Amino acid sequence: MAAEDPRKARTKSALQAAVLTLFRVKPIAEISVADVVAQAGVNRSSFYVHYPSLHALYADALEAVAVDTARNSRHSEGADAERPEGEAPAGVREYIHHIAEHADTYRWALGPEGCSEIGFRLRERFRESLLQGFSHHVPDGTTSFDLQAAFLAGGMVGAITQWL
Repeated sequence: MAAEDPRKARTKSALQAAVLTLFRVKPIAEISVADVVAQAGVNRSSFYVHYPSLHALYADALEAVAVDTARNSRHSEGADAERPEGEAPAGVREYIHHIAEHADTYRWALGPEGCSEIGFRLRERFRESLLQGFSHHVPDGTTSFDLQAAFLAGGMVGAITQWL
């Protein structure tokens, strides 16, 4: 797989950071492409080169947070080995804090008026993390845990939605 063009990656990152900033200061229903490009410091045509819609950007930005949180939590696994029994790993606590900080955004995204792509990506991200976690705790040659991971991931999204 070829590496992404650095300019493309910078523009996408700027758009994602811009929308995350806007989520903190403006109701999601009021965010426009003009708001995002002004916050990101890019032109409108650059937005449409990278994203077909605001919903696609929202999904990318929120998925990037989940990926970064998972990546950062893997770097702190040694510290997690000493956490008290029953306490969630640092990455999980960090992600829950992020969801709480952006509760209105997630409430919208996972609700009936929201964006199904966000819910789908969130479930897939949880499913992949669960599969990775299962692989560290089962003997080689054990059958796949795809069904169990999918079930738990759906339950996690359902629990987050209910919590919000």
